[in-house]
Amino acid sequence: MTKLLSLHLADFQWRLLMNDSLAGQFPVLTALCESGESGATATFGHEALLYASIYSGCSPDSHGVLGYDARRPDGLNVAPVARFHARKPFVWDLLDNQGVACAVVNMMATYGSHASYSHIFSDVMVKNKAAGPADISVLPSSIYPAHNRQQLLKNQWHPSLISDEDIAALTEQSGALSQSVTSTLKEALCQVANTQNIIIDALHSNEIAAIFACFDPLRTLLSNSEFTIDTSIIIKIMAFIDGCIGAILSVCPDISVCITGGGDHPFVIVRFPQSQPDQLLSSDFSLYDVAPSLLALFGYASAELNGKPIYSPDTPLVDICGQWQTAEDARIRMIKGLMPDTAVPPSMDKLPLMQQENIQAVTNEHNYHLAQHWIYAGRHADARHIIDRAELTSSQRRLLTELME
Repeated sequence: MTKLLSLHLADFQWRLLMNDSLAGQFPVLTALCESGESGATATFGHEALLYASIYSGCSPDSHGVLGYDARRPDGLNVAPVARFHARKPFVWDLLDNQGVACAVVNMMATYGSHASYSHIFSDVMVKNKAAGPADISVLPSSIYPAHNRQQLLKNQWHPSLISDEDIAALTEQSGALSQSVTSTLKEALCQVANTQNIIIDALHSNEIAAIFACFDPLRTLLSNSEFTIDTSIIIKIMAFIDGCIGAILSVCPDISVCITGGGDHPFVIVRFPQSQPDQLLSSDFSLYDVAPSLLALFGYASAELNGKPIYSPDTPLVDICGQWQTAEDARIRMIKGLMPDTAVPPSMDKLPLMQQENIQAVTNEHNYHLAQHWIYAGRHADARHIIDRAELTSSQRRLLTELME
């Protein structure tokens, strides 16, 4: 049985990982690079666009995930980006539709997911604001199927289980971090521990063939406005994640592995049966090749994806182009049949001022992220179209114009 572990390391720093003087800090990832193939690509843009492009195999204007937040379906305000905001299926959706059971853990835009065979632990599954482990609650619709909530609570770590001394030891910055940053770090590291525990449980399952998971403590930490970027702290957190990956691989050392990351340069590390030890990926490699490669590992292909498999398949692949949409249409019809008619979202000018401002800010942010991506991709005409015609703040328009020059 083919078994896959696919990890996304949000905001992980490739330049630090590739620094020879720091190799001893990341022994597991260094060993994976030496036993497989790896490579970095040019700057892509915002982490949300990068993540969704890698795992949908489609470009940002196609998949529609343009930031961490998006307008709610009822149009009343904004909320963290969820599964219904993505216009294209992710790899695990396509595999699930073919009967391949996946475990999807802490991956962005998975809240509200539905699956036939897979187990979804979405990125908004736990309310960590609870006072202690006994008070933890799980958000409705954040875990699928629902009975998995008991498994999650059994494994649950909570920020109260990490002391300030633990954080000080990790960062070697005793007393230097504000209470807000310390609290953020505790929550971020607890999410890593929870994700690691669920992955290890999934590896012990004979049912689950593919595991997709995200470690995002760096993204969480960097989003705290009180955190002053300190490379030594970032290195320590990267080393902490490296240790978690080592614990996971010790359970199933021969599993096929794909690791992706954002940060300074998007990167991919693959260790598949066809991988050559300690090699760089070919110069024509694209981030859009990740999703087709993961499908090909299970014998499938889809012409709807932008990329191509990294390795030539040993046997012909089964084309599943269009099949997911047929299944998704059936699910939507079923859901609509069970739900009352949803009211038409109100026009912006009918909303309270704060909600109008939230929606406008997210709209501007999405336009900015997409234009920034087009500039990095060399599609200046597309970027110019957004700069000239789309909703942006004056500072966003100025920054984009400067980036183009």
